Amino acid sequence: MSYSRNFIDRVIRTASAAAVAAVVVLTAPLITQTAASAGEIEPASPQPKASQLKPGLAVYYSFNYVRAIKWMLYYTRNNKGQSGTPLPQINYKTGIGNVLTSNRADGVLATIEGFIKLDKAGPYIFKINANDGVRVLLAGKRILDDPKWHSLGDAMTAPVTVQIKKPGWYKLKVLYFERKGTSTLQLYWQPPGAGAANIVPAGVLAHQMK
Repeated sequence: MSYSRNFIDRVIRTASAAAVAAVVVLTAPLITQTAASAGEIEPASPQPKASQLKPGLAVYYSFNYVRAIKWMLYYTRNNKGQSGTPLPQINYKTGIGNVLTSNRADGVLATIEGFIKLDKAGPYIFKINANDGVRVLLAGKRILDDPKWHSLGDAMTAPVTVQIKKPGWYKLKVLYFERKGTSTLQLYWQPPGAGAANIVPAGVLAHQMK
């Protein structure tokens, strides 16, 4: 079978264009969504009064051996669990002991709720170290997400910058599960003007009295 010269030239040009396109796709920088692009981060409205707040964050426990946050949400969709001792901070590196303030070492699902005080306008940087899966929502917006079971232990999320325009109390929610083995949950921040990221201090965390 023979082909015309024009046909062969068209095939070569098409193959060359496809190869260039593939190189462009492979070398193009990845564009990731920032917290700011998810929507405006707004303070709680109305702002809670000091008389309504207690130190630390409320936590609710359920128990199941899940492998992803989506399954935690499925199992807790109608009941987020039993109330546990509030968390003074999100700073737990328990190893093989009981998870957070629960009485279990494995198969723990924790829904953590409350407020964080962001008392300066400007950029706040957040990241979280966890084992296993975790999701962090600020003012209802997902800012950190490492939603699956960890086969290799602790993992720190990439830092995310959140632009705060209005100082005040902001709603904070953390979904966390530990499947088996060791457990870790540590929330870090770097407020405007701070030189480094540190564990979020207890003094800026609170939850409403029931």
